[in-house]
Amino acid sequence: MDSNNLVFLHDRIHSNLNWSFFVKISSAQEQNSRENNILPVYIGNTSNFHQSVNKFTGHLSSFERNRSRKFIHSLQAENYILSHYFLRLELAKILALAPKKLQIEYPHGKKPFLAGFNLDFSISHSQDFFAIAISDSADTSVGVDIEKINTLQNYDDVSNDYFHEDEKKYIRKHSFTDQLKRIHFLEIWTRKEAFLKMTGLGLTNQLSKIIMTPQNNIISIDIPDDLKIKHKKAHIYTMKDDRFILSLSCSDIRTPVIHSIRIAKSDL
Repeated sequence: MDSNNLVFLHDRIHSNLNWSFFVKISSAQEQNSRENNILPVYIGNTSNFHQSVNKFTGHLSSFERNRSRKFIHSLQAENYILSHYFLRLELAKILALAPKKLQIEYPHGKKPFLAGFNLDFSISHSQDFFAIAISDSADTSVGVDIEKINTLQNYDDVSNDYFHEDEKKYIRKHSFTDQLKRIHFLEIWTRKEAFLKMTGLGLTNQLSKIIMTPQNNIISIDIPDDLKIKHKKAHIYTMKDDRFILSLSCSDIRTPVIHSIRIAKSDL
């Protein structure tokens, strides 16, 4: 397909990212990326696609459409529809299927999965930003969480319920301004959310037992046996932009790679 007929969802994001260990690759490299133990991460912004939301809604399942109707604000519903369409778009490219043909299951209290295929995925959205992570094997679980920095409220209540005392001390010690406090909170919180999504656990007070202080952009943690999940370790990667913070949790050591999301202009 001619590149002049493609829209890249996150070109403007690339220039501001603190990449750290995350690797940016060209489209020419994407074809062979899964052979090199990497894990693709897609970051996008829905703000320029709301005019196409009705067209994209038809590609979603009845469960997803019903779920989008439960949002109070229409903009939240549209961001949900768009981000889940782009999830289907990337899964469909991998599997050479039409997006609407994919059967994504959403079991209550467990992580979503793609019926009939041996892969794992995770999706997160925060206002107009979204992130998608896709593992090429169901044996390698992934979880991703993205949070816009300006959306945070009541973080003291959340940290009191779900943070280890060492994490709370870290925030107090390194937060010289309210903005730094917000950033340090989100570095820890996105790690915990990504971990929950990787494991399929809901919010649990066990989170306060797992220390995820952000001294390093990459951490590996031992998973407590009392959580009763199949994986014994989680490898967590965090990246920062001036607008959002993203964390990725993976049951195996992988190299996260930022991919472009490409959509034909004729589909808009």
